[in-house]
Amino acid sequence: MTDEVGLRQTFLDYQRTGSGGWPWAVDGPVHPLDRSRFARHPDGRIEEPA
Repeated sequence: MTDEVGLRQTFLDYQRTGSGGWPWAVDGPVHPLDRSRFARHPDGRIEEPA
């Protein structure tokens, strides 16, 4: 994607698949806008700023 042809193809792919075939019904934010920052670790632990 370093030339005009690559950029055009990327744009067409996005239009066709919606970001590579996004499997969810909507592409909006996953979390509410008023949710503070957090990290969900692989072990299920949630870390939030103090």
